[in-house]
Amino acid sequence: FDKILAWPDSVNGYQFSRPTLFLEGEHSGFVGPEHAEVIHKLFPVANRQVIENAGHWIHVENTEAFLHAVRAFMESS
Repeated sequence: FDKILAWPDSVNGYQFSRPTLFLEGEHSGFVGPEHAEVIHKLFPVANRQVIENAGHWIHVENTEAFLHAVRAFMESS
């Protein structure tokens, strides 16, 4: 179970090189600035945004900011 929740030890050259949106809740402990390097290695075209006043359930806890971020990403991609 720990392996499922953990970040990979190595990316082994695997990448997804298309636009990708990473949304992080300001109060979520799942993804944080310490993960930025591995996110960039796996997703070199990633757009990472922090949603204020939200934990892990961004879409519920700050619906307006969530929808704004997703719409802006979809319109730009």
